[in-house]
Amino acid sequence: MDNYVADIAELTAALNLKDAIHIGHSTGGSEVVRYVAKHGKGRVAKAVLISAVAPIMIQNESNPEGVPLPKSPV
Repeated sequence: MDNYVADIAELTAALNLKDAIHIGHSTGGSEVVRYVAKHGKGRVAKAVLISAVAPIMIQNESNPEGVPLPKSPV
């Protein structure tokens, strides 16, 4: 997903887009959120998420950089 976001950042910079509205559907919603968080300052007016699906964020073997599950207090 970072590759897609990097592509969006490169394109918006090349076109010098400012106050753009980014719309993401399904997994594209995750890309919009990641783009806005990493690169959107000064370029994004609004973000629209339509039936967005969050990426897998929990840390596991296939996602070692994910968020670790909290330990159970029991």
